[in-house]
Amino acid sequence: MTAAEKTSKARENISTYNSFNFIGSIFAATMLYGVISKLLFNFLSNFKLNWDKWTILDGITSFVCLVCFNVTGSITADDIFESSKKQNIDYYVAVVVVFSWIRFFAYFLVIRSISKLLMTLIKMLRDTIGFVFIMI
Repeated sequence: MTAAEKTSKARENISTYNSFNFIGSIFAATMLYGVISKLLFNFLSNFKLNWDKWTILDGITSFVCLVCFNVTGSITADDIFESSKKQNIDYYVAVVVVFSWIRFFAYFLVIRSISKLLMTLIKMLRDTIGFVFIMI
C-alpha cells in the first residue's frame, strides 16, 4: 500500500468515525448533564444528597469521555501517521476505557453475591501486587 493510499484510507476511516463521534459526545454530555443537575438540586434544596461514589464516578467518566471525543473528533490523517500525536490519542482512549470499565464493574457492587466475589478479587490483586514487587 502506498503512502497516498494509506492517507486516503485513514481519511475514509476518520470520516466514518466522526459520524459516530457525535453520538458518543451526546451520550457523554447527557451523563454530565445528569451529574450537574444532581449537584444543582443539592445546592438549591433543603434535602441534601451526599456525594456518593456513583456521582463522582459518573462525573469523572463523563468529563473524560467528552474530552476524549473532542480530541479524537479533531484528529487528522497526518496525526495518525505522526507517532507522538498518535501515542497521545491512544493514551486518551486508554484512560476512557479504564474509567468506563471501573464504572461498569462498580455496578456489580450492588448485587450482594457478585460484590463479595469482586471484593475478594480486588483484595487478591492488591496482595498479588505486593508479592510481584517482592519477587522482582
